[in-house]
Amino acid sequence: MCYTIFLLLNIGTIVKARQHTHTMERKLRCAIVDDDQEAHNTIIELLKDSPLGEVTHSFYKPSDLLRDLDSIDIDVVFLDIMFPNDTMQGLDAAPLISAENKAVIFISGRNEFIVEACKYAGAIDVLPKPTNREKLLSALLKVQKIIAGSLEGGHKEHGLFFVAERKEQVSLLLSDIYFVQTAAGDRRNKEILMKSGEKLTLMDCTFGNLLQLSPKLAQINISQLISYDIVEAVLHDTIYLKPHAIAQMPKILTLSKTHRQKFKVNFT
Repeated sequence: MCYTIFLLLNIGTIVKARQHTHTMERKLRCAIVDDDQEAHNTIIELLKDSPLGEVTHSFYKPSDLLRDLDSIDIDVVFLDIMFPNDTMQGLDAAPLISAENKAVIFISGRNEFIVEACKYAGAIDVLPKPTNREKLLSALLKVQKIIAGSLEGGHKEHGLFFVAERKEQVSLLLSDIYFVQTAAGDRRNKEILMKSGEKLTLMDCTFGNLLQLSPKLAQINISQLISYDIVEAVLHDTIYLKPHAIAQMPKILTLSKTHRQKFKVNFT
């Protein structure tokens, strides 16, 4: 059986993965999500005794991975595109996995999906499969370098974004971003609310990128980020904002089950 593996550009969102160390001194922990057992066997065999990565978790449906994502410690997800055994497909799961700061490497046995996936996420590497161990380790090495480089870089005070309203790149003070939500017309864009009350639209911006840049931002559900600075209290699945939160914001927000544990730990 023939597969193709391609490494997505959105692996750059994983900088928050390991803040207690400045270098990758351990193997990358990998999960495989594929309905085909042969794909699991191939990747496990290729990574056998590898100094870069090891398979620590296996799933046969993306919905099963997402169910357990908060409770497992992984860096990389090998993800198939089509799942006839699940209501969710790989392209649906990828942004949710990336939003949790995990690297995604798509797996596909059908060449017609390569163009779609590249357009969807921007592939920076294409590995034909059956592949060899050297090529697979090369892909993991890129992930490892991105993690290590991001950790060494730390967080910045300002971020450079293309702002739709101003039709130019603008440097924004990251600590002044209070609220972020996915734009209704185009999910690639993000609508933000600044501390001043100004509303802006960031073009081609991911939650992962914003979370990478600012430790004050946290994801609370599939479509929203919030700044810890304006959170007054958290009660189960409800977030209460401080009285001084800007008028345009709702005073109560919903915290999804997927993000509840991480949010509460970092908030407290």
